[in-house]
Amino acid sequence: MTVESTKRALFEGLRFSLAGIFIGETWLWDHGKIGVQTLVRHGGGARLETRLQSCVADFSPLLTFVAFLFPLALMPPLLQAALALMAEGHIWLGIVIALAGQTLVLATMAFLFELWRDKLFQMTWFAFLDGLILGALSRAEELVAHVWSRRREVLVFLRNHVEAACGREKVRFARQWTILRAHVASKANLS
Repeated sequence: MTVESTKRALFEGLRFSLAGIFIGETWLWDHGKIGVQTLVRHGGGARLETRLQSCVADFSPLLTFVAFLFPLALMPPLLQAALALMAEGHIWLGIVIALAGQTLVLATMAFLFELWRDKLFQMTWFAFLDGLILGALSRAEELVAHVWSRRREVLVFLRNHVEAACGREKVRFARQWTILRAHVASKANLS
């Protein structure tokens, strides 16, 4: 492999990873919004929705935007707690706290976005930014779909490179060993 092809492969991997993260964030946004709406609906939240609507009725669009960003203030303390847990050796708990915090913030912002959409779109730059984000999401979905359709080709390519680097016999042995272990484990589970 040449340096240019290595750079291109690394760049494509980075683009794919970022696209996957972006699609994951969008999924959290969509499903979190539904979760918060369900909680509000079943928790007597009709008053909360009305109160939130009346609260921003007198706000300017810019002040509504600031109120819309308010849930982001929850992220730094949650991430700090997650990092502290990870530093103490509680890696999985830290990851769960970070992901739960991200989900909570995105879900709350999605809920507020639906409530205050008309007020937020009074700002032309916000509508433009929303269009950019939706366009980026569309391109990310195209990129992931393209790679997903080529997954068999990519797996064969990776297997051939691993076999070339490690030696074909070592890779075959490792694959057969994995199959044997899975077979023994399935027999043990049947007993």
